[in-house]
Amino acid sequence: MISLKLYIAGQTARSMLALNNIKKLTAELSENDYEIKIINLLETPELASVDAIIAIPTTVRADCTPVRKVIGDLSNLEAARLALDICAA
Repeated sequence: MISLKLYIAGQTARSMLALNNIKKLTAELSENDYEIKIINLLETPELASVDAIIAIPTTVRADCTPVRKVIGDLSNLEAARLALDICAA
């Protein structure tokens, strides 16, 4: 199962764009093949240290080795898919 964490800061334009794009990124996968956890650092800033988050939005795939991270709003879906090693079904 693909486990993604999206770190955002409230409902900024970039955070909302990242949220929409992560949904597009996983749209071709079966719902049983992935999970997405949204972490709002305005509500829980202490969680930034868990994955060493230095910029937001950041998407982390921690279920593989090495851990994969993409900083930004995931606008380039193909580059994000490649960086996070997410294959379309």
